[in-house]
Amino acid sequence: SDEFHPDKEYAWIDNDNEYDGWNFAHEAIKGEIEDFYNALLEVLKLETITHQQVIATSKWWDGHVEHMRNHLQNEDRVTKRVAAERFVWPTFMQEDHAKIQEYLQKIDLHTITLLQDAQLDRMQTMKDILYVWHQYRKFIASHLKQWEEVGMSLMRA
Repeated sequence: SDEFHPDKEYAWIDNDNEYDGWNFAHEAIKGEIEDFYNALLEVLKLETITHQQVIATSKWWDGHVEHMRNHLQNEDRVTKRVAAERFVWPTFMQEDHAKIQEYLQKIDLHTITLLQDAQLDRMQTMKDILYVWHQYRKFIASHLKQWEEVGMSLMRA
């Protein structure tokens, strides 16, 4: 627009999206998601799941969900708010966070169930986690790609 010229890229410390802080954060998220996906596949090859494995799964999950919720808060409370002074966020980017929170809540419930019920079929619960994780993994990959291709470009315009 006449009011907001696409001339802000000079203000960025490094003009390459590859070295952008959000890109680093996204790469960390992608790594966590792939690592846990691979760990779930390995656990499901076992005959039984021990209490220690349940605890490890729960602790790992607690760290990931905290990382994701903090990341989403940073985007919603800081980045989007500041960027909204310059442009209108695409609708799909505004709606994605609610869907991500739904996935986090579903996995959270499975993880809590896994911890609280010693009589539970742990293997089935891990399969349930993997099922939701696969959907979450796919959705996050699409969301992060859109952020990197659309969101970061809009912020730099």
